[in-house]
Amino acid sequence: MTRGTSPTRPPRGAIHAVTRAMAVDLGPRGVRVNTIAPGWIASDLSEGNLDSLGDPDRVAARLTTLHPVGRVGTPQDIGDVAVFLASDRAGFLSGETTVVDGACTVKLSNPAD
Repeated sequence: MTRGTSPTRPPRGAIHAVTRAMAVDLGPRGVRVNTIAPGWIASDLSEGNLDSLGDPDRVAARLTTLHPVGRVGTPQDIGDVAVFLASDRAGFLSGETTVVDGACTVKLSNPAD
């Protein structure tokens, strides 16, 4: 487990469970329920976090290598998924959590990295 993340794990799991339960409960009323699980998104908050880590340029470069798509996310990436989920094109999609992280969470870590 990543140091300092244990307090966020139970709430994240609860959000996924509530999403699925709400989708079942509200589906008969025509309501679709989905969540977005963003990865590292470039923002004022994340930049401030980088600045607190001593060598922000080195850490930013390392973050980029952790993402198979070769970059960190942007607010636009999250917005695009939200627009899709709200559209009729996602009309049969409900009860799902869409992970938007450039495949970071599915990449196997190399112990040599």
